[in-house]
Amino acid sequence: MVVIEGKELGRIVPLEGPCVTLGRPGAGVEGAIEFEEPSVSRVHAVLTRIPGGAYELSNRSLTSPARVDDEPATSSVRLEPGSRVQLGNLLLEIRYVSSEVQERSQGEMTLMGYLEVARGPRPGARYPLYHKRSLIGRSPACEVQLGERSVSRYHAALDWFDGAPMLMHLSKGNTTLLNGQVVPDTTLLEPRDTLQIGAKTSLQWIPLALLAEEEEQRKNAPPPVEAPAPVGSAGGRVPWTLRIWDLLRGGSLAARVRFFEELSGRLEKGESILLAVAESAGLALPRLAPCLAYVVRSGRDLGEALARFPGTFDHYETGLVGAGEEAGTLAAELQVLAASLAESLAWRRALARRLLLGGGVLTILAVLLLAPAIQAEGAREFGIALGATVAAAGLLAGLLATLVRLTGLIPFCRVQQELFLEAIPRLGAALRLRAAARFLRSLGPLLEAGLQVHLALRLAACCTGSLRQGRRLACAAEASAQGKPVWEALGGTGVFPEDVLAEIERGEEEGNLPARLASVAEDMASRARTGMDQALGTVVRLLLAGLALVLVLTVSVAWKVMAWTW
Repeated sequence: MVVIEGKELGRIVPLEGPCVTLGRPGAGVEGAIEFEEPSVSRVHAVLTRIPGGAYELSNRSLTSPARVDDEPATSSVRLEPGSRVQLGNLLLEIRYVSSEVQERSQGEMTLMGYLEVARGPRPGARYPLYHKRSLIGRSPACEVQLGERSVSRYHAALDWFDGAPMLMHLSKGNTTLLNGQVVPDTTLLEPRDTLQIGAKTSLQWIPLALLAEEEEQRKNAPPPVEAPAPVGSAGGRVPWTLRIWDLLRGGSLAARVRFFEELSGRLEKGESILLAVAESAGLALPRLAPCLAYVVRSGRDLGEALARFPGTFDHYETGLVGAGEEAGTLAAELQVLAASLAESLAWRRALARRLLLGGGVLTILAVLLLAPAIQAEGAREFGIALGATVAAAGLLAGLLATLVRLTGLIPFCRVQQELFLEAIPRLGAALRLRAAARFLRSLGPLLEAGLQVHLALRLAACCTGSLRQGRRLACAAEASAQGKPVWEALGGTGVFPEDVLAEIERGEEEGNLPARLASVAEDMASRARTGMDQALGTVVRLLLAGLALVLVLTVSVAWKVMAWTW
């Protein structure tokens, strides 16, 4: 049985035994064939062997009945050679191979060459290729198994056409590059062609005819020259001056939005991760660009590179990037991240505009009220005293903001800050809704990428931007690993309301969970934006009231200083 359409495209499953159950993980049937496809029911169909060695299919799904050759399987249907079985979004083809043909094909299977790792976690390693179809990906079922997290489970496949290797691109979320160019659906390989699979793995095709020549060239080649580390760093460590700058100032939110937008666009065009990071950081974050590029060049993940600058990239950003690399959907997760940060930037700018407008009005009123006294005592003297007092107040506010920023890097203090913000009326509810929406928005693509449910839940829990909510949602991954459905595992966290859990349960029953998650996440994000807008007005009023009090105190102090000085 061969998957010819769907998430696990190219997967080959041998049919053995008198009874075979087809479904999704969690059915609890021993020896069942499981597909990591949300649209497939837990027990979707059963194959029963009949006399003669053929199989009959019986449908078991009520929400998405199995189809054989585009006809509903209302009763037991005999599967002939070439029959096509539809299970949700998966299309399977049945192929019968007699024992004689199988033995002859195994006897004729010969070694054709090697795929050598030119760049990646195991440089120099070679994967033998035989005259048969070979899968390339992260799944253990692949002949060329790559452990790098940006590689899809079934990324590409190699077949043979007239003795030449034919490359087929399978991944929908990632690109495959051949000599730096995006691979179409199918293309033939030439000797010494280089394939880039994922973000950090490059493979070179070496046929047997050129093996001896390649070995001689490898022996005589000079050792590779390591890329120089940035000035002031040792072993890839961040220079202490850059670390202090990162902790005290970091990159602005607008610069980070531009960085992630540039990076996502370059990866979508097929650029290598190293070039994309270097160019994007050079445009948006020039101070960090050399160190970011060096860390990625040394073979580490992008999430690890961003985590070295906690003052610039927060927990939400590093968590989302790490989840994208784990699932092989980095470009898509970067788009989500850029859009989310752009919303936060717009909210901050709206808050700043309202504060500036209110502060300006308060300042004008204060000047008008004190105009007679200023005219009597002298505007120059009053201005000097007022300026000195405002400068002292600004310095104190800056020190307080820096202290809050630095303590926010400590997990315990970060949790206390989140507790304080969640205690503010309206704002706390909006923040909780935003964290839940971020979780669901990340969970859908992770499930579509083919990850196991408990692993997808664990990764999505790192993408909330909140340590408290992330820890609570991480418990759902443990519950899912014990066999509980998604809605029940999430219900035990106390984060989601009943209507959201009902939608998730309906998505599991109908086999369209990722689509349901996207719809629910958008609805919760809209409610969070409404709550943030309402909280914005409350925060502005509170801050303006505080600003008015500070202004009155500042004017009083300035007046006393002026009287004492003059």
